[in-house]
Amino acid sequence: MKQRIDLYYKEFFRNKEKIVLMLINEIIFLNHCLNKSNNQKVTRIIVDAISQLEELLDRLNDNLNNILSKKEFNNLILKSYEIFNGIVQEISASIALDNL
Repeated sequence: MKQRIDLYYKEFFRNKEKIVLMLINEIIFLNHCLNKSNNQKVTRIIVDAISQLEELLDRLNDNLNNILSKKEFNNLILKSYEIFNGIVQEISASIALDNL
């Protein structure tokens, strides 16, 4: 399984610009979700996630000319995953509380 994941992300590892595009796409997706949100709690969650992703993007852009180590790459992917996982958990909890 790890080999498949490594092969899947091999291009991202070699090319920081693809990671930048991935983060930009995630931010665009969240902005789209933000525009459709009617719930103030969900809106706050999405705004926080967007700011976290923008912070990651800024850090990556600052070091765009440097080579990205495998550890840095793994940390970047893990942080992106944690941000989206946090969004899902917080929104699910918010919706569950609203339904009580």
